[in-house]
Amino acid sequence: MGESRTVQVTFAGEPPRRVAVPPGTTLLEAAHVAGVPIEATCGGRGRCRSCRVQIRTGPPPPPTLADRLQLGEDEIHERFRLACQAVVWEDVGVAVAPPREERAFQILTETRGDALEELDPGVRKVLVRGFGGTREETAGGRIEELLRQLPQPIQRVEVLRSMAQLLRAPPETVTAVLYQDRLLQVEVGDTTEELYGFAVDIGTTTVVGYLLDLREGEVRATVAALNPQSSYGGNLMSRIAFAQQEPGNVRRLHTRATQCVNGLLEEACRLAGTSRDRIYKVVVVGNTIMHHLFLFLPIPRRGPKFRGTGALPSPGTHAGAGPGPGARTPAPSADTRASAASGGGVCGRGCGGDGAGDPAL
Repeated sequence: MGESRTVQVTFAGEPPRRVAVPPGTTLLEAAHVAGVPIEATCGGRGRCRSCRVQIRTGPPPPPTLADRLQLGEDEIHERFRLACQAVVWEDVGVAVAPPREERAFQILTETRGDALEELDPGVRKVLVRGFGGTREETAGGRIEELLRQLPQPIQRVEVLRSMAQLLRAPPETVTAVLYQDRLLQVEVGDTTEELYGFAVDIGTTTVVGYLLDLREGEVRATVAALNPQSSYGGNLMSRIAFAQQEPGNVRRLHTRATQCVNGLLEEACRLAGTSRDRIYKVVVVGNTIMHHLFLFLPIPRRGPKFRGTGALPSPGTHAGAGPGPGARTPAPSADTRASAASGGGVCGRGCGGDGAGDPAL
């Protein structure tokens, strides 16, 4: 049997993106495969014009009834089509119109004041001095010395693994990281001045993140982006409809959300001059649908069953996002910035519990 025939779709840009797809694929589906962001406000059902594209090269697909209703004869004559309706059978070159980066969006990122007056993040650091030892001392003796000086007993194997590396070249001081008096991590040297949290508000249209100094409650960096899930639907109803079309769609929406949050996390660390390993707590807030999609929960036909305004601690590996090993992400909370500094949810490097491990970043 010969190889299956494919057609090549080229999306204009710098550089252009090319993708080979089976004949009969819509341009919107091809864009998803190529990683080209095309907004589909109606969820790809031909009920809006947000996924409008222009066929630059190759034969334009025959216009559908939805094309005629949403675009009109003039734009059809200029080779415009709805990407969700245009089925390709031959190689084509496509330009997305209008480009997302040229649209005017105002993302609100204003915070209320410079610092929080009352601060209880639940995460703290304790400096342990005098740890080190000589070459004559055994590794067992050095670890016993460290265990005696730690403020809390070790309850997680990840902490033991980090300590095993410390014993190869024992430092003079180490820093113990605790969450609600539970030992999370042991770090080399004095890192007590590096204690950060990240608060994220996932909106239907935009995503905003704040990097906070958990010692003083000050915002060190503010970052924002358009919610990339809009490629699959510009509002909640169309996004719900897309999620329910087939099982794999929830994963697609989940992946877009976690990639966006991880990207904002990296950007915030760059702006603040710190690293992800120094972020010990993350709080994620949003409406019920955004929480379901971020936490990779199914969207039932009769609507989401989980609702609440409290915190739901969860390892970062469960959500696919997090600042460091064993990171955790919480569910609904009323105020993004306040939650990151008030213990409204657990999300820290090395947080204990089931499922701890490297985050899926």
